[in-house]
Amino acid sequence: MKLRMTLGMKLSAGFVLVVLLLAISSTNSVISLSGASDGFSHYRTLARDTNLAGRVQANLVLARLEMKNYLLSSGERGLDKYTERFAAVNELFAQAQAEIKKPERVKLVQETAPLLQEYQATFNDVRSLMEQEKTTYYGDLTGLGNAMLQTLEQAHKQTTSVEDEKLLGNLTSALLLARLNIVKWYDQHKASDIETSERLLREEIPQQVEGLRASTVSVQLDITLATFMKQRTDYLSGLEKLKKLVADRDEKVLRTLDVIGPVIADKLEAIKLSVMDDQNELGPRLQSENSTSTRVLLLVSAIAIAVAVFASIALTRHITSRLNKAKNLANTLASGQLNVKSTDQGHDEISELFTALNNMAGNLRDMVRDILGASNEIGQSAGNLMTLTERSRLGAQEQQSETDQVATAVNEMAATAHEVSASVTQVAEASEKAEGQVQQGQNVVVQTQNNIHLLASSVKDTAREIDELRNETISIGRILDVIRGIAEQTNLLALNAAIEAARAGDQGRGFAVVSDEVRSLAQRTQESTSEIQALIERLQNGANQAVASMEKGEELTNACVSLSDDANSALQDINQSVAVMYSMATQIATAAEEQSQVAEQINQSVIKVRDISADSLSSADDSAASSNQLSGLANSLQKLVGRFSLS
Repeated sequence: MKLRMTLGMKLSAGFVLVVLLLAISSTNSVISLSGASDGFSHYRTLARDTNLAGRVQANLVLARLEMKNYLLSSGERGLDKYTERFAAVNELFAQAQAEIKKPERVKLVQETAPLLQEYQATFNDVRSLMEQEKTTYYGDLTGLGNAMLQTLEQAHKQTTSVEDEKLLGNLTSALLLARLNIVKWYDQHKASDIETSERLLREEIPQQVEGLRASTVSVQLDITLATFMKQRTDYLSGLEKLKKLVADRDEKVLRTLDVIGPVIADKLEAIKLSVMDDQNELGPRLQSENSTSTRVLLLVSAIAIAVAVFASIALTRHITSRLNKAKNLANTLASGQLNVKSTDQGHDEISELFTALNNMAGNLRDMVRDILGASNEIGQSAGNLMTLTERSRLGAQEQQSETDQVATAVNEMAATAHEVSASVTQVAEASEKAEGQVQQGQNVVVQTQNNIHLLASSVKDTAREIDELRNETISIGRILDVIRGIAEQTNLLALNAAIEAARAGDQGRGFAVVSDEVRSLAQRTQESTSEIQALIERLQNGANQAVASMEKGEELTNACVSLSDDANSALQDINQSVAVMYSMATQIATAAEEQSQVAEQINQSVIKVRDISADSLSSADDSAASSNQLSGLANSLQKLVGRFSLS
């Protein structure tokens, strides 16, 4: 049994084969890349472990350096940096504990963790000892040393001989030298310095004190030297305490910190070397696997390309030869030879194409026969259509003429309505403008009323103030009467005094001069009061006239107020009349506008009727032309159908 394969199945088979080879190649690539990716991820993890171990080791070394700096500076420098570095060590080590997974490296990490804790705890102990050292050194020893110097200064004041002064000077020098050696020892930790200091304090200073006490005769100096020796004993006790603290600190540094630090560094180095061994093993293996994957990928790709090329060439030849045969058949049919027929031995879509072309040729033969019969009938119908079209054209011409006359009349009516509407609109606008002007006049009258009321109030206030001024001038007149009376009395008294002075003779001459001056002043006072009286009378007359004028002004303002009220009422009546007129004009304008719109609508309707008539006339002309064309097309169709070979 022969296998029936369609064209789609053949094409699909070729593509499926190519896709299958590509899938094999892609699968191999994915597997290779996945293995390479896993290897690179593992290598990256190893590199991260190496980096972590190296960073922990580097920060530990820096922390140890800062610890040494802290110890060498006696706790003055390096503590903050040591704390920062060791915090970094702890942080990175915790990260390493979380990320390092290989058992042998995990074991090294677990062994390192307690060492780091012990290192930090020991450093804290060393730090505590150094704080105690500083307290003992800067507090106890420094205070006792200064007290001993003060005691020796007091002893200098109590000496009674040059020999005692010399011995005290030697004693002071020995004390200062002992303290200096203690300072050098605390700074440099040289055993010779502390030995020299202890020899001075334990041997030479007591000998010098005994020699001084033996030579002196001063009881006070002897008591002072006894105090000094007690202070020396306390100083030696503090020195022993300081030596013990320093020894304990050095013990912890030498036997713990300096021992644990290298051990931790060695373990971190072992972790690094372990990771590097894995990297050295993993790197070449990844390179070999990548090289093998590349070769396999190239081989599979080459096979896929070769198969795809072979399949494409074979399918192309198989399909194009048969399609060319079908194309030749189609060209033969296109040339008008509808009596041909062709066959194909295949069982696919191309065979179906040949069958379809043969069926199409048969259908075209039948169709051409039908078209030939229809073209004869179309020619007869075209003649009848031309007769009917001519009748329609004549009727459309008459309708168009009548419609033009109606349109002219409607246009004249619409123009008249527009003129009426425009005139009424102008009247409405004039009414509206008049209403606005009347309103403006009302506003002016109201403003004038307000100003007149303000003026009347101001006139009343002014009249009241002038009346008060007149009353005040009357009061001033009374006061002037009193002053004038006092001046007259003063004049009389001065005259009497002058008479009495004349009687007194030479003894009253000075009094006479004074009385003349008083009388002169009294006369000038009378004259001044007379002038003031005259001024006040003129002021009173002016005030009376001003009061009278203010009263007249008040009457005038009241009259103005009354007139402005009348004007406001008249303007309100005018405004109401103008509003009524504006309303009526608006209604008329609205009616005229509606009439204009109706006329315009009629005009538009007539124009549409005229346009329809014109369209009908044009359609009739077009129908006549179409009938002519249809007749010509029927003839042309008969000629075209004659080109086909039907038998």
